Amino acid sequence: MMNDAVDNALDSEDIEEETEEEIDKVLTAIAGETAAQLPEAVRKEKLKQPATSEDVEESVDDEEELEEIRARLARVRS
Repeated sequence: MMNDAVDNALDSEDIEEETEEEIDKVLTAIAGETAAQLPEAVRKEKLKQPATSEDVEESVDDEEELEEIRARLARVRS
């Protein structure tokens, strides 16, 4: 019974992979080269994205926090 459950769980992963492969094949057949290039283009775009304003704000907050800690440390040392 336990083996059946494990086998079924593993089979579902295989089915998902096969489904994704078939979907990719259909998209490639429909859209031609454009669909084939999409995953690569998306990956390249993610690498090229500049820092978001949230990232910049976080780094500013980190810098302010670091300065506060340095000031407190200087007070403790003196």
